[in-house]
Amino acid sequence: VGGGSGGMEYALAAQAAGHDVTLYEQGRELGGAMNWAGNYKSLPNMEQIAYQPQYHRRMIAKDGVAVRLGVEVTAELVMAEKPDVLVIATGARPALPEAEGLGAALASGFALTIDDVLQGAALPDGPLALWGAGEGIELALDLAQQGRAVRLLDPLPQLMPAAYIGSRSGAVLRWSAKAGLASEHGLELVKVSQGAIAVRKDGAEEAIACAALVIAPFRISLSISASGMFALPSTVPDTGVLAAVAGGSVGANAASAT
Repeated sequence: VGGGSGGMEYALAAQAAGHDVTLYEQGRELGGAMNWAGNYKSLPNMEQIAYQPQYHRRMIAKDGVAVRLGVEVTAELVMAEKPDVLVIATGARPALPEAEGLGAALASGFALTIDDVLQGAALPDGPLALWGAGEGIELALDLAQQGRAVRLLDPLPQLMPAAYIGSRSGAVLRWSAKAGLASEHGLELVKVSQGAIAVRKDGAEEAIACAALVIAPFRISLSISASGMFALPSTVPDTGVLAAVAGGSVGANAASAT
């Protein structure tokens, strides 16, 4: 369940091992986050990120893995399919900060996630605040190189680039310095209002006016028990279905679903 890179790789490996695999994806296309993860207009070589899901889609077709697109998998569907193994590869969820007004700001569109922006959500003219330097530094750099005013804010004491940035981090830091982009650390996001946010450091609060707030949090892995849509009916105490997680969903290796 989940047609991102983790789900496709697992499906290919299971098919090659002789299993009869059906891959379910809620969206209209396989690829997941990798379809848009490199959508930075001014950073070089980012188009290469799209090669991975392209390769996986071709291999899925070549190996004849059955694919069901546009399907929301429920416990009832799982029970009807009667699989020997259920693999959850729906990805990790964003660890949104706890701040007054953030929920309302996300609903109104004043606050967006990095996922929203990379999938094409338009940012209004004016200064921007980006919360989360570890995941957001590439987006902040991309915006800065396009002439946007960006404040890159982070709760950690120092910059910790996300693991997927990997070998690019050295170049990203050099380009950031050249663009005059510096991350600010040790901050707490206190409040989000329309047109401004409030942050706190060492007991002192600062109001930051901005046209939009972009949230780029780290991700939280999903365990089988945490993914509520896959909780099998309590009326079936022992289904005999082995459940496992893969890719960004990994929070537990395997467990017997009950």
